[in-house]
Amino acid sequence: MESILPVHVYMEDTDCGGVVYHANFVKYFERGRSDWIYRIGYGLDRLAQEGIFFVVRNVNVDYLAPARLHDNLLVVSKVATVKRTSIIFEQYLYRDDAEKIISESLSHGRLC
Repeated sequence: MESILPVHVYMEDTDCGGVVYHANFVKYFERGRSDWIYRIGYGLDRLAQEGIFFVVRNVNVDYLAPARLHDNLLVVSKVATVKRTSIIFEQYLYRDDAEKIISESLSHGRLC
């Protein structure tokens, strides 16, 4: 299963040149992971009530093209690997008007 989360780029996401600050890509990917968990019937709050916490152990991001002010983006998130105490997410960031990937990420999370 994959989730597709739309994200609009606002001024707060960019530098003075209107280009998305690199750390904000990680925020977009975090939203995508949270959305994926929600779409399978859980929320991070519900998992916490059950004593399950998801912490990111490692994030690798490749920046392939810039995102700019007022771009409409799509964060595509899916699980690449599930182990006993961890999940690896594969994520891509697209402009919604093109098939071009502008960033991709592998995130390794541990369940505590």
